[in-house]
Amino acid sequence: MIFEDTLCEIKDAVMGTGYFNNFFEYAEMTNLKTDKGTLSYPRAYVGNGQYENLYDFDSNTGYVRKTGPVNIKELPDITNSCTTTNLVLTYPLRLVAAVKKELLEDNAYSDDKLIYELIEVLQGKLTISNTMKVKAEVDRYETDRNKVWSEEVHGLEEIIRIELSYIYIDFDLIINVKKDCLIADCY
Repeated sequence: MIFEDTLCEIKDAVMGTGYFNNFFEYAEMTNLKTDKGTLSYPRAYVGNGQYENLYDFDSNTGYVRKTGPVNIKELPDITNSCTTTNLVLTYPLRLVAAVKKELLEDNAYSDDKLIYELIEVLQGKLTISNTMKVKAEVDRYETDRNKVWSEEVHGLEEIIRIELSYIYIDFDLIINVKKDCLIADCY
C-alpha cells in the first residue's frame, strides 16, 4: 500500500540519522475513559491486537501520526493516450521525537539542530517509485518540551526528562499516484 510504503521509507531515513533506537512509522491518538477522566495519548499498533503506548518517551524514540483528515483530489492524466485518473493525496502528519541531547551538540541550539536534520530527511528524495510523485511540505515545528508534551498527552502525569530534546514537526505528505495503484503493487 502506497501510504504504508512511504511511511516505511521515512522511518528508514529517520533511523539513518543515528539518533533513534526506536521509530514507529505510524501511531494514532487514543482516547480512553477512566474514572479520573479521559486519557489521550499516542499508541502504535504492533500486531495481534496489541498496541505499544508511546506517552512514556524512552530516550531516542519517535513516531509519525496523522493530525487530521486526508485530502483527495482527482486529476486527469493528460500525458497518457488512455484516460487515466491520478489522485493527489495529502496526509497531514506530525513527526514527534524525544532524543538525548548528548547525541546532539548539547547546547541551547540542539533542539533546532535535530529539527533541521529531520526536515532535511523529510524533504529529501523519497524513492517509492519513478512513476509517481511523493513529497513532504513542512508547515511548522515545536521545540518547547512542555508544549510538545501537552499536545501529545492529555490526562496523564507529566513525565518530562530534562536530558531529552522533545520536538515535533508538522508536515503534509503529498502523494500523486494513479487511482488504480492505491493498493495494488504497481509502483
